[in-house]
Amino acid sequence: MLLGLTTVALASTFRFDPQRFHHIDYHDVTCYYLGAKYSDEIGPFDLYPTVVLVDRENRHQAKLDTTYWAQDRNGFQRKPLKHALKRGREVRTTRFSPERWKQYEKDVLVFQKGLGKGGFRGFLRDKGFNATPAWIAYVKPLVEIVPAAQVRWLTLLDPVLMLGALLLVAVTFGWETGAWSLFYFCVTISTKWLILGSIILRYDWVACLLVALCLIQRHAYRGAGLFSALAALSRYFPVVWAYGLVARSVALWLRPIAPRAPGKSRKVAGFLAVFGAALLTLELLSVAAVGLERTQDQAVKMGHHTSPEMVSTKRPGFLVVLGYDGATARTRYSDDDRARMRALRPVQWGLGAAALLGLAWGLRRKDDVEAFALGYIPFFLLAMGTYYYHIARITLVVLHAARLEQLRHRVSLVLLLLLDVYSQLIFVFAPNHQLVWTGILSWGLAIYTFGTISWLCWDDRKQARQAAPQAA
Repeated sequence: MLLGLTTVALASTFRFDPQRFHHIDYHDVTCYYLGAKYSDEIGPFDLYPTVVLVDRENRHQAKLDTTYWAQDRNGFQRKPLKHALKRGREVRTTRFSPERWKQYEKDVLVFQKGLGKGGFRGFLRDKGFNATPAWIAYVKPLVEIVPAAQVRWLTLLDPVLMLGALLLVAVTFGWETGAWSLFYFCVTISTKWLILGSIILRYDWVACLLVALCLIQRHAYRGAGLFSALAALSRYFPVVWAYGLVARSVALWLRPIAPRAPGKSRKVAGFLAVFGAALLTLELLSVAAVGLERTQDQAVKMGHHTSPEMVSTKRPGFLVVLGYDGATARTRYSDDDRARMRALRPVQWGLGAAALLGLAWGLRRKDDVEAFALGYIPFFLLAMGTYYYHIARITLVVLHAARLEQLRHRVSLVLLLLLDVYSQLIFVFAPNHQLVWTGILSWGLAIYTFGTISWLCWDDRKQARQAAPQAA
């Protein structure tokens, strides 16, 4: 039955349409291909001004009386496309050689044709391209080699990485767990967009997290540390998947539990040593390749992009739980909503820190696989990632699916799947009510988060009581 459901789920990912196998998401590809290939010239701020200039001198599809998100170190501002046109000319004059501009113009026109007139105008309303220096550093050589007209070859890299990672999950945890993982990847709302095989290396970090989880299960801790670092370098926020191992080690150091498995501390130390060394070394190399100024610009842009003032209704998170007032009539965040979320930031961090202390305590008697897989919890508590980044829940699915003989894992897996059933129903029957969807989904994820922490602590207390007579 599971195999049949997984097959149907896989077909649904491509809308039951064989043509979707050839689909390219030109909106996303345009951002990340041009952003990486021409990072030296356009940086994180000037993609849209230069694209508008190319359009103005060739196809005239952009409406200059409309607005776009102008970007600089001061943040995002709505300005007319005439401003973008002026800025684009400045960037071409000061940063592009004539030969390089000619190549850029050719690439833009290829993607503009793929977008179509309506898609191109929608593209100009985005804030696009939020890649890390490490991502740019390793993708830039690829996009320099592969012409824009042949970008399809680059979109095949993600399916290869995810297929390899899911096969490793199946081999490591069992084929049933592998089937549950593939099923979840296909049905979760988080893969509704970005569709696997239509974008350029947007799931590399997911594959790295899954490989790291499998390597911990196989007791290859140093390798797990390396792949965890690669995931963090690609998107930054996956760094919190190391929290469980660190926090659990600290909790055990503060209050040891006997007996402890011989060599376990050294293995975790090996993970952390490789994780830290790889993270630092590769980040420094990436900054050297991309440039310090570009790196600083990208960091500033990301700070503005994730601020309450710019947050969209497609970002679940603990802050939404605190700020959502149950409104059903509104479809977007109001200025009052954003002000309330900013005021609640200290509360979010305070409650989040308290919850993470509880998680550390509850993990003391659990194994390293569970400590790592639950890295989604600090991500949910402390960040507000766009819904497609919540595919990170797949590490939770692997954990729970591999341990279905235990009640806690059965309940947790069912809850995660029900949250995605709810999300899919909202997107089908009430697609304009994203504020309601995000609010209720965030409440559901909070129930999972605090329920898991409470259950872990209850388990720890129960095991401590059972161990007390034996110690006596």
